[in-house]
Amino acid sequence: MQDLACLDPSRWCALNYAEFIADTTLVVERLCHFMEVPVDEALRAHCSGRLPNSRYTLSPPATDKWRRHAHELAPEMPAVIEMCEQINEFVIGRSLPLATDLSIDLTVVATQGKLSRNEPCSCGSKKKYKHCHGRL
Repeated sequence: MQDLACLDPSRWCALNYAEFIADTTLVVERLCHFMEVPVDEALRAHCSGRLPNSRYTLSPPATDKWRRHAHELAPEMPAVIEMCEQINEFVIGRSLPLATDLSIDLTVVATQGKLSRNEPCSCGSKKKYKHCHGRL
């Protein structure tokens, strides 16, 4: 952000990954306009299709996929939220804001390791712990 702040704002743009996934064609058209690259029908058609998974993808994409590792991420979340807020202030009006509602239910994190894998998860999902927050 410090490096971008030194540049003329007309020389850079920002986009939110969630925005890109929600409407790939619109975002690609916006980026092409920024770069002064023409958008043809072949590019529009390519963008309107389903994006392929990365070869490193182990499970299907999901909005809250990261929450499966909440117990490992919990100590870092305050810093992540603070950075998201700083980024949002920096790119205001240039991109959709990043999500800052990344709160982790610390009662679930605190009970990790204390529940049997076949007990109901303490998050209230009514799933067995092994199928919810205890997923391997």
